[in-house]
Amino acid sequence: MEGWELYSAARSKLKRGIRDAKAAYRKRIESHFEDSNPRRAWQGIRQITNYKYSTNRNTSSSAPLADQLNHFFSRFEVLPLQSPAQPSADAERRAMVLNSDALHFPD
Repeated sequence: MEGWELYSAARSKLKRGIRDAKAAYRKRIESHFEDSNPRRAWQGIRQITNYKYSTNRNTSSSAPLADQLNHFFSRFEVLPLQSPAQPSADAERRAMVLNSDALHFPD
């Protein structure tokens, strides 16, 4: 066999292997969702998302981290620079008055 034929045979063998591996993986993942077992479904979701549960949760009482978080979230508490605009005197004078007889606007 020539170099090109060896390359072509190896490439087709590799593609077939990848296709078979993908089909096997798909079948394994789909098997988690075939029955109505919620535990198996969650196992499938964890498998798909590559979720790793860790019981060793590191918590730190780091003052610099607390300061960084405080600085980040405090920017949302900024008070408005101006008070809301008050209605003009003309708007108050032109208020609509409702009574049981008719609608009218005071002059």
